[in-house]
Amino acid sequence: MPPPRPCPPALPRSLPLLPTALLLAASIFQAPAQEPAAPPPATAARRELTTAAQVLALPREEALRRRLPVRLRGIVTLPMSSQRMAYVQDETDAVIVQISAWPAGGLPSGTLVEVRGTADFAVFAPQVIKAEVTVTGSGPMPEPMALPVADMMRGRGFGRWVRIRGVIRDMHLDRDVLGLSVAAQGQRVFCLSTGFPEGRLPVEWLESPVEVDGVCWTDVDANRRPIGFHLVGIGPECVRRQPAADPFAGRPLPLTEEKRLREASDARLLVRGRVVADTQDGRVFLTTDFGPVQVRRAEPLLRADARVLRYERPEQPALEPGDEVECAGAPQGAPGAPVLLDGEFRKLKSGPPPEPVAISVPKAVSGTFDSALVRLRAQVLSQETLEDFSGGSRGVLNVQAGDTLFQAWLPPGEGAPQPPLAPRTLLELTGICLSHPRPGMAGEGGGGAFHLQLTGHTPLKSLGPAPLWMQPGLRRALWAGAAVTAAGLGGVFFLSYLVKRRTRELAAANTCLSQEVEARRRTQTELDRALQTERELVNLKSRFVSLVSHEFRTPLGIIMSAVELLRHYTERINVGQRQELLDDIHESTRRMSGLMEQVLTLGRTESGHADFRRLPLDLDQLAAALTAELCAALSVPCPVLWEPQGDLKGAEGDETLLRHIFSNLLSNAVKYSAEGGTVLFSAVREESDALFTVRDHGLGIPESDLPRVFDAFHRGANVGDIPGTGLGLVIVKRCVELYGGEISVAGAPGGGTVFTVRLPLFAAEG
Repeated sequence: MPPPRPCPPALPRSLPLLPTALLLAASIFQAPAQEPAAPPPATAARRELTTAAQVLALPREEALRRRLPVRLRGIVTLPMSSQRMAYVQDETDAVIVQISAWPAGGLPSGTLVEVRGTADFAVFAPQVIKAEVTVTGSGPMPEPMALPVADMMRGRGFGRWVRIRGVIRDMHLDRDVLGLSVAAQGQRVFCLSTGFPEGRLPVEWLESPVEVDGVCWTDVDANRRPIGFHLVGIGPECVRRQPAADPFAGRPLPLTEEKRLREASDARLLVRGRVVADTQDGRVFLTTDFGPVQVRRAEPLLRADARVLRYERPEQPALEPGDEVECAGAPQGAPGAPVLLDGEFRKLKSGPPPEPVAISVPKAVSGTFDSALVRLRAQVLSQETLEDFSGGSRGVLNVQAGDTLFQAWLPPGEGAPQPPLAPRTLLELTGICLSHPRPGMAGEGGGGAFHLQLTGHTPLKSLGPAPLWMQPGLRRALWAGAAVTAAGLGGVFFLSYLVKRRTRELAAANTCLSQEVEARRRTQTELDRALQTERELVNLKSRFVSLVSHEFRTPLGIIMSAVELLRHYTERINVGQRQELLDDIHESTRRMSGLMEQVLTLGRTESGHADFRRLPLDLDQLAAALTAELCAALSVPCPVLWEPQGDLKGAEGDETLLRHIFSNLLSNAVKYSAEGGTVLFSAVREESDALFTVRDHGLGIPESDLPRVFDAFHRGANVGDIPGTGLGLVIVKRCVELYGGEISVAGAPGGGTVFTVRLPLFAAEG
């Protein structure tokens, strides 16, 4: 634990706006006395610096050698009249200005000024010296810059008007200057602000979330390196706070929010646990439901002198191992076990001390047991007494377990054991395992190294001289012998492994060959299937060309003959013969149009461009119309009987698709039936479906043709000279599929064919 930072000395009454510590610090930022530089030649032109950023960008050597002129405009953020200096900030940055003659009216914060001077270099950053200041007006303070606290600790933002947010942890009052210790982003920032009533500390501010505005003053060491910063404000208005919360008023952190213990935060969490150890360096180790937790007590600001009014922190309860307590602390977010800063405790009850966990040294090195009470065995190498940071002394044992060296620290104030322990004495050590993470090491605790903070009444228990097998030299010899034996056995096992591996490789190669043969067989099968498909496509193309040429040739021949007769022999042909020729032309044209319509319909269904519109329809009326149209078209007494079964009302569907389906089925049934035969057309409702049946007593379909009855251009082997295209049933099949229905065909008992069509035409019930 580093020692707490002391607060600045008290303010003398002649300097109401700035503590003496700042004035002393300001003096070291002035450049040391040097021999006056030789004036530059009259012909040498020197550039003029016009912004604070240009001044701060000067390298130290150039600032000291060239003495460049400065002329800038800015606003005074923090005047220091006794030192005749002020912080001036413009739109680019902020600089310290050493003023030759302090203006009679003063330079309060917010004064707009024009500065004329010379660039120089102080201990940490360039500044302006021998400056003449002209007041040009007044204005509001600049918008405070919000910088990460870690960046300001490294020197960024020096002299700027900045803002930090945090929680007030401690305070003191030096006349009218209030000093606040603010926990901000895991750091302690000391803030000063003037103008507070003397004699009263605002203790109700403790634990309040706060925003503080002020000038960032960077602290440096003897080598001009930043070691921190503090904030200097100009009045109570620079401190804005929210109401404080009692850290013990809420309920303890639940297990579901364990991750908050490992995330750095300025707000304190309430954790309940049992005390493992309370060390003299201000650390308390707890065992909780979250595992081991390390707590560092709140450190008060040191009293600078008797005139400083300091907050007297309430006496913390004395803690003994086994006490159950509630602890309020801010998580640090460090690797390993959770660490809570600024811890305060409330004792709940006493209990038996916790028992240590017996672990091995590798587990201690892994970091898994960081901050836990453990017990392990090791042998003594040496012992010594060291001074700690508080000026006291403590005994330290250098011990070894296996090949791991570590230290065991006795409690503060206790020197090395007397009489001294003999080297190679085996000890049982009980204490807190404290890990030292190394960069890049895996594991929650980071791993790497550790030391043991010995605790309890008997932290050391001698087990006598360490056995021979625990001696490092002997152990190495044993390990060497074991290594030679293992190497011999390893050779045998290695040869056996090679034989087994070669056997596996041959088996794998045989499997690969079998798979390759199987793959080639599958490829050949697929090639044969592709060739068969290609032959079928060629046959299909040939049948299509033959069909079109045949079906179009006959009606075209009839049309051409009739037209020739009408053209050349019109006067010789009587009215009856002329009408007969015109009827032949009309019938042939209708036949070609029907064929073309079938081809186009098939094309639309195959390409997916056929429309489907669901509209209310009357199935009984539609079926009756289809049978009537069919009888009229065939010019024969109607052989089709429509037999509806049950109630068919409430159907919805696409009338066009239904006409395609049933006109083709009915015309086929009539075409392939004997003259005077009867075609039965029936329908029945089955829940949301309509089941249609078309039954004829005609030629029937040979069993060998049934699998291909819905193929394009395919016709049964028994159709003979009956004309047809082989497209009707294909169109029926595509329309039924577009409808989302099903179609099947079977031979009828006694001859003929039965087509069954199932279509979803009704809304589902319920």
